[in-house]
Order: sequence, then C-alpha cells, then structure tokens
Amino acid sequence: MAAKKHAAATSGQKGSGGALVPLVLLTLLAAGAGAAQGLQSFNFIQGAGPAKPGSAEVVEAPVAAPAHGAPAKAEGGHGAPAGGHGAPAAAAEAVPVKLPSKIVIRDLPPVVTNVAMPSDSWVRLEASIVYDQADIARPEILVTEIAGDMMAFLRSVSLREIQGSEGLMFLRQDLKERIALRADHKVRDLVIQTLVVQ
Repeated sequence: MAAKKHAAATSGQKGSGGALVPLVLLTLLAAGAGAAQGLQSFNFIQGAGPAKPGSAEVVEAPVAAPAHGAPAKAEGGHGAPAGGHGAPAAAAEAVPVKLPSKIVIRDLPPVVTNVAMPSDSWVRLEASIVYDQADIARPEILVTEIAGDMMAFLRSVSLREIQGSEGLMFLRQDLKERIALRADHKVRDLVIQTLVVQ
C-alpha cells in the first residue's frame, strides 16, 4: 500500500515537472524576442536622430541676395535703410512665369448694356477670345478690360447697326479692332457666342 502511494506521488511530480519545462522555454523565447525587437527599435531611433553637420543630408538655405537696384542699408546709421528715416526697403516684384505656347479659348464676362438708339433697348453679348497663353502674362486682367471696352462700344451703337448678319459681322470686326489695340495684337480671334436684343 505504501509502495502504491509513493509511486503515485512520484508520477505526480514527474507530470508537473514535465509541464514546467515547456513553460520556462516559452518564457525565455518571448523574452529573447522582446529584447531583439527593443534593440532594433533603439538602433532605428538612434539612426534617425538629427543629422551630423558633416553628413550629406544637411542642406543650408541659401541667403537671398538683395535685388538689383534695391537700396542698401546706410553704414553706421542706426541700421536704417539709405532711403531715409526707417522707410522699408523696396520689395522685389514677383516675375510671372512664362507659360509654354498653347492656344487657349477664354470666355469673357457677359456684357449687358443699353444701346445708343433707342436707349430703352438692351443688349446681352456673350463672347470668347482666342490667344496663345505664352503671349499674355495676366489674362484675367485683360479679360476684364476687354469686357469694359465692349460695353463702352455697345453703348455707342444704334440697334439698326447691329441687326442682321451684316450688322453682326461689322460688330465683330469693330470689336476685334478694339481688342487688338487693347491686347497689343496678342489676341488672335473673337468668337461671338450669343447676341440677344430686348
């Protein structure tokens, strides 16, 4: 009877010891993997720190030279510009970028105005201009000026002058001449889309 109890106790110790060994091995394996991951993270963070002055990654911003013709600071004059009494130096004007050559059709703002005779008749004109974008630096300003010129011209004509196909042809020619003068002959064509008379 005593031998049976001893054998049972021995087998119980062997069973618990057998389960303990894999548990210890898994714990050591997890600790090793965590240490390796921590070491890799440390090396990565250390490598991504601030660049050393001698490395190729350091890029110094160029110091802007004063614009040609910009006033220089007066020597020994309390740091005031040579222009006098603390006036700010003239800022260099932004140079517009020249676009490549490409034909563009741009809509003009609709022109709504009354004509000269009869003065109670109203005209609505919608048109577009054709130009090369390399020729005109600021087309939005030119478009506004052209619309103003067209309104001024339409206020000076009579309804009889712009009626019919001939009237429309003469109106287009007159407007093209005005646009050519305004745009220094850089606008290639004028396209009248609609002309409504009320």
